[in-house]
Amino acid sequence: MHQARWFFNGELKRSYGICRNRLSIETDFYPFDPKGDWKKTLLKRYPPKGTKESVMFFDSSTKYAAYLLKSFGMRSEKALSLFNQTVGIKVLGNLDLFIRTNMLEPQESEEEFFKLKENYNTLLDAHKQIEKAAEQAKRLAPIRDLAGQIKDINNRLTDLEQLKETGAVYFNVRLNNFLELEIDLQKRSLDKTQQNLQAISEQLDSRTAQKTNLLVAIEKDETGRRLKDIGQELKRNENEKIKCKKKQDHYNQLAAQLQLSVAPDQQGFFENMDRAGRLKSKIVRDVEAIESRHYLLRKETDDQTLQLELLSAEVLQLKNQKNKITGRVSEIRAEILRHVRAAPDEIPFIGELIQVKETQREWEPAIERLLHNFALRLLVPDRHYEKVNRYVNDNNLRGRIVYHRVKEESFINNLLAAPAGMVLEKLDLKKSVYHDWIENQLLTYYDYICVDRVEEIRKFNRALTMQGLIKNKDHHQKDDRPGTAGSERYVLGWDNKEKIKVLVLKAQALQNEIKQKNSGLKEMQAQIEQLSSKRDRLVQLLAYTIFAEIDWHSIALLIQELALEKKLLVDLCKQLHLQLLVVTPSDKIHIVEPYISYVHYVQRRAN
Repeated sequence: MHQARWFFNGELKRSYGICRNRLSIETDFYPFDPKGDWKKTLLKRYPPKGTKESVMFFDSSTKYAAYLLKSFGMRSEKALSLFNQTVGIKVLGNLDLFIRTNMLEPQESEEEFFKLKENYNTLLDAHKQIEKAAEQAKRLAPIRDLAGQIKDINNRLTDLEQLKETGAVYFNVRLNNFLELEIDLQKRSLDKTQQNLQAISEQLDSRTAQKTNLLVAIEKDETGRRLKDIGQELKRNENEKIKCKKKQDHYNQLAAQLQLSVAPDQQGFFENMDRAGRLKSKIVRDVEAIESRHYLLRKETDDQTLQLELLSAEVLQLKNQKNKITGRVSEIRAEILRHVRAAPDEIPFIGELIQVKETQREWEPAIERLLHNFALRLLVPDRHYEKVNRYVNDNNLRGRIVYHRVKEESFINNLLAAPAGMVLEKLDLKKSVYHDWIENQLLTYYDYICVDRVEEIRKFNRALTMQGLIKNKDHHQKDDRPGTAGSERYVLGWDNKEKIKVLVLKAQALQNEIKQKNSGLKEMQAQIEQLSSKRDRLVQLLAYTIFAEIDWHSIALLIQELALEKKLLVDLCKQLHLQLLVVTPSDKIHIVEPYISYVHYVQRRAN
């Protein structure tokens, strides 16, 4: 910024300009050309930079002042006047007057008062209108409540109308279900009746055929042929009786095993079918339910068996080391040690250099959760840093590892007294070359204050409660997920004997639980096999769908009738043959009488 003044022909000339470069009279204005060519020289010497001019000239002081106000971020011309006054001040004089004149903007107090009064009146009117509206709303509240009740009644009426419209459909559906059930029952009854009718029809056909054969035999005197037919029928019925008897014995065996009626009549046979059908459906449902529980229990047992194997492997790993850290992260550390040919104490876990003091064991669960991830980090000294970097970068670790490069240095934090109640006070640090580094990390990043009551947590930026609530400024965290708690997950400390005891006890409890579940699985398997066997017997029983298949008593009665008929025919034949031997013309009447008696007997049997 500059203002140039010079005399030309006795007249004072002025020029206002701004340059973004530092100017000097000796290098930029000497020798001075009063005609104005010095402006062209400056514009040529300092060309534009990008879209911005390096040198700008203004025709008037007003434009020059406006640009200055904009460039300096001044809110009014008063600021520019104050700037000029401050630059040229020599004697301050009255400070109040100086501030009032040069620093405060002129204000019309009376006008502001009337505006304020007008605003107050406006607000007062608005307040009165609000109170009026509130009173109106209060008086209209009963009407609103009644309107709500009317609306509820209308909604209820609409629901009832809908129920009325759908009621017919509902009852029709219920009636349809009832009729379907009744139709099913009637179909079963019809099947039984049709079977009875078929059996009776077969018996009637057989009796009719016998009657016809007998009448024909009597008319044609073919008693011998009838005896031959009876012999064939007896043989056929005897074979049929043996088959039916065998089937009924099998049926009775199944019925006895299933606690159903043994050797039933026709009605009992169909009752057995109904009971067997219902029992089979129930057994199928029971088997499905037991198999579902068996599957879930088997899955739990397999999961616990895998967990037991992992616990056993972890115990074995702990017995071969001194720290509490196991799993893939421990295997990665072992691989790094083999690659760089270093000892475990050269590249240790942070967790095996820290442990909770014996006197602070009640804080151990909370501190373990707080420092768990920190404890799983490795400490790598400078001499192994390059080899570790190369190995980690060039190999697939199949896991996650975090490590710190530790240099030999001193820490100011370690020279300061730790605040009372800090986590560090409750820890023992193992003496090692990493002692100071770990102490500095705890003081810098884990400077949490242990508080006994949750109300005290607001006093500190970082705080920790015994129940595990962690506060980090405005961020709060508490992890109570299953599997995140328990001494079997502890990683702090350089002695793992206690952790091995805990894991062994847990493994024993898990083993007992697996044993109990295996016993339960055997019981379920036995139940499934027993029910499946019963279901198979029911299937065999339900295969008998026709009562005649096992009704050997009816065949036995038929055999008795045929045997009796055969005996009578044989006796008649003997009598006729004897009479024929001694027949005389005068004795024909004696030969016919027994024959007529036999005809009457056969007709009575047929009827």
